[in-house]
Amino acid sequence: MRELVSRDFSIKQIAELVSGEIIGNAEKSVSKVAILDDATENQISFLAHTKYKKVALHSKAGAILTKEKIETDSTQILVKDPYLALVKVMGLFFKESFVPRIAPSAQINPTSRIDENVIIGENVVIGARCKIAANTVIFPNATICPNTIIGENCRIHSGTVIGSDGFGFVASEESITKIPQVGRVKIGNFVEIGANCTVNCGTLGDTVISDFVKLDSQVHVGHNVKIGKGTLIAAQTGISGSVEIGNFVQIGGQVGIDGHLKIGNYSKVGGKSGVTKNVSEGEIVFGYPAKEIHFAKKMEAILRKLVKNEFKHD
Repeated sequence: MRELVSRDFSIKQIAELVSGEIIGNAEKSVSKVAILDDATENQISFLAHTKYKKVALHSKAGAILTKEKIETDSTQILVKDPYLALVKVMGLFFKESFVPRIAPSAQINPTSRIDENVIIGENVVIGARCKIAANTVIFPNATICPNTIIGENCRIHSGTVIGSDGFGFVASEESITKIPQVGRVKIGNFVEIGANCTVNCGTLGDTVISDFVKLDSQVHVGHNVKIGKGTLIAAQTGISGSVEIGNFVQIGGQVGIDGHLKIGNYSKVGGKSGVTKNVSEGEIVFGYPAKEIHFAKKMEAILRKLVKNEFKHD
């Protein structure tokens, strides 16, 4: 979807784009973006984390985006946020190729509405009464189940299923009875859902994914879940039914969230955590069961000490 632009840009031009300070040759030109290990004299790279500082010192990159000055022969562009600067620079060298099309192999129910400037890839299935808004991309082999609403400028990656039945059953001593899943999925604008995700429809009401939410690959969203604006969720996280996640929440990989909980605005959940109770606004939790991060670290330190002492006595 992105094409390489064959053009050179001077360090001066790039520094102006990212509001950076130049240390070195401002007239030097670069033609590509590369990682520190691979970058050559005509390429620009970035240093966003101090653990890669040694790599940066030995890099052959023609220029490096960095927050702080380092001892290197490469020209440097000092910026407040190297990652954000990198995104802007990549926009110079890679241009989005957006040609609206519906693949001949896509199956779209005639009762669904597809707006203008939409890309629907090969073998996509769109069920009845769906609405797909403008400038959205649905990648090959995705399935959009009936009654799903997807907003503008969304990206739904391959293998994802949106609107499948939620896990609703009534278990008795003699049988297991399925609860009909008759709700919808409503997805806002500028949402990106990674590959092989599953988003269940509501049992009666809606499962809601708000504007600017970003889901990594292999994320499961249960029935009637509400995810607030700008929330980021990493891979292999499972969210049980009726969970309410606030705005601008960050959830690490392989997190499990118990049903009917509330995760407050601006909170963070560390990777591999098991969330079994509500998380307050701005709180950072970690572990299983998930606890406030400082308390969790103290507990871990105490347990390590106890185990170490136990081995000493053996």
